[in-house]
Amino acid sequence: MEKAFGAETLKVINDLHQKRISRYVVLMRHAERPIDTAENDLFMQLTEAGKQAAYEFGQALPPDSLIRFFSSPVDRCVETSTLIEKGCLSSGKKTQTNTELDSLYAFFIKDLLKVDGMLYEMLDAGEWAKFFRNWFDGKYVTDIIGNASQAAQTLLNALLELLQGPAAGGNICISHDINLFLIKEYYLGLRPEDNEYIQFLEGVILYEWDGRYYIVNHQTEAKLLPAQSHLS
Repeated sequence: MEKAFGAETLKVINDLHQKRISRYVVLMRHAERPIDTAENDLFMQLTEAGKQAAYEFGQALPPDSLIRFFSSPVDRCVETSTLIEKGCLSSGKKTQTNTELDSLYAFFIKDLLKVDGMLYEMLDAGEWAKFFRNWFDGKYVTDIIGNASQAAQTLLNALLELLQGPAAGGNICISHDINLFLIKEYYLGLRPEDNEYIQFLEGVILYEWDGRYYIVNHQTEAKLLPAQSHLS
């Protein structure tokens, strides 16, 4: 039986909860939206199945002291965040309503139409991993998309800032597939060409344990983040 979107990410979060991890940040792709390359990517909305999956994800989250929500400003990310929060509230969890963050958008893309066109063309040809490898290897000019390693570091710093906030609890950050590819490549060592495409509601989790910071997802064991990644 095919697993529901988000099920593997939920298992990692619940495993951390069982280990009494009290501070974590989840960077997640939004819920399901139509795969329609003819439509402007910015305006694609969630499917009905995607809405239901987001709500059920929220219901299944562990009851941490407080669950905060953050998202890319793109509508489908905001809606995903809102629906996960509604699922949390329906099961009695305490929440802090969504805050939109530019750092969760694909802030490094400078020509969205061109980048979307390139990626969808490679998706149609079954060569989507080539797009990411070319980007990570610096083969695209910087007036189209920014340096990948710098973008990954900027995104990681934004996530660590949330992790180092004043209160314990969970931070759910709804973002885009391209952001997940960045973090998986640079901090989990998971290369696009060796893995499947990022699934809806797939996430990576950063957490604090004994004063150190780790990153994990359903595909690999937790990895200690390098000291130079930590914010002072």
